[in-house]
This record gives sequence, structure tokens and C-alpha cells, in this order.
Amino acid sequence: MSSIKVVSLPFLLGKHPPMDTIEQQVTEFEAVISMLDKYVSLLESKVQSAYKIPPP
Repeated sequence: MSSIKVVSLPFLLGKHPPMDTIEQQVTEFEAVISMLDKYVSLLESKVQSAYKIPPP
């Protein structure tokens, strides 16, 4: 998986990056969020199993 690129200083100064760049960053951010969501779900399952907590 590629790393998320930080928005550069020119963007903050009013020089906007191309839409393709923004769309790529959004896509990569969504992939990271999805991965974290799956990881949190896995951790929740492990905690529920370890403490015998029924799922919600």
C-alpha cells in the first residue's frame, strides 16, 4: 500500500493541487480508514472472546 502524501505548502498558500492528486489522496485515506476499521473489529472480537462478552 502506498503512503499518504501530505499536502504541501503551496496548497496552503492558495495554489491548489490538481483534482487527480486530491482524488488519489482521498482514495488512499479511505483505504487506511477501512483497514483501521477492520483492525478495530478484530480487536473487539478478541476482547469479547477473552472476556466472554456476548457480541452486541
